[in-house]
Amino acid sequence: MQEALGHYLCLVKLDQKLKHVIADLEAHRANPHMKQTPLMLQALADAYTKTGKLSKAMPLYRQALGR
Repeated sequence: MQEALGHYLCLVKLDQKLKHVIADLEAHRANPHMKQTPLMLQALADAYTKTGKLSKAMPLYRQALGR
């Protein structure tokens, strides 16, 4: 997952394939057997932010920061 996460972060930074990134990371979050790392949560939050979904992004940023 770490390698894939690096690719997702690049895509988010470049504003590319954001819908796919969101779908993949949402599926990852929904899987109870997968660990949710702060970096994964931040990548999903960044993708939400770039697609105008700030209300979905803010709780993820807080969770990533441990608040």
